[in-house]
Amino acid sequence: MYSLQYDEGYTRQLLSEVLDMLMLSLSLIALLLGFVIVTEDGIVPRLVCGSSWVKYDPIIRLTVSAPKDNVVCLEQIPPLPSQSLKWSPISRGSVDRGDMGKPYMIAANSNSCVEQMKAWAKKRGATETFIELAEIYYRLGVKKGINPEGAYAQAAKETGFGRFDGVISEEFHNPCGLKITEGGSNIDPKAHQVFKSWQEGVDAHLDHLALYAGTPGYPKEKTYDPRHFSYLYGKAETFEDLGEQWAPSSDYGTSLIEDFLLDLLKTSY
Repeated sequence: MYSLQYDEGYTRQLLSEVLDMLMLSLSLIALLLGFVIVTEDGIVPRLVCGSSWVKYDPIIRLTVSAPKDNVVCLEQIPPLPSQSLKWSPISRGSVDRGDMGKPYMIAANSNSCVEQMKAWAKKRGATETFIELAEIYYRLGVKKGINPEGAYAQAAKETGFGRFDGVISEEFHNPCGLKITEGGSNIDPKAHQVFKSWQEGVDAHLDHLALYAGTPGYPKEKTYDPRHFSYLYGKAETFEDLGEQWAPSSDYGTSLIEDFLLDLLKTSY
């Protein structure tokens, strides 16, 4: 005759492990949904300011139950919808944003912040004027529903980070090479629009992008954009689509993303 014996210690241990797994699952779900972030101080609610994440700690730590109690550290970044993040179990590393598996929409929320945009511009040797333009791009971009760091990256491509090595100068307050209404040659300075201020120039740039993206409410009756033509509406929903549209080069949009925007998003600040 055999009898079953109740092992209270084993039962408690098993129950504890089940509860730990349940809490881990719930925490990971909350993390994936963007309700919380994981820091060295534990799981805490995310801190947001408008459409941007407030930097809580430059490094977040996720402890995973494993045979050797591995600890994984990642750079803190906002969760980006429909994007896969690549990471590896290293003591102090960064997330690879090189291939996010999604188009870079022109009409989209920001995945960055003013501080990161400025840090990137400084890293790339931008002029002080161009570095400060990040604040205008961010403020107006969020207001108009246009991705500010994408527009700022395009301005960097068009102006050489504010150095203006082409046919126009900083005095034009033209951050994206916009022509006058009548158009003209790329090598003719008089064919390019002169704005009274950077506020006007950036506003015109963002309105021109919004028109390309097919943003609701466009074309506008009142705009600083001198080439606010209705036939441009919806011509390019993504920054990559700007190739052969904004500029004749077929790889214009690809270069904008690979040589400028991705580097901005990888920049620590």
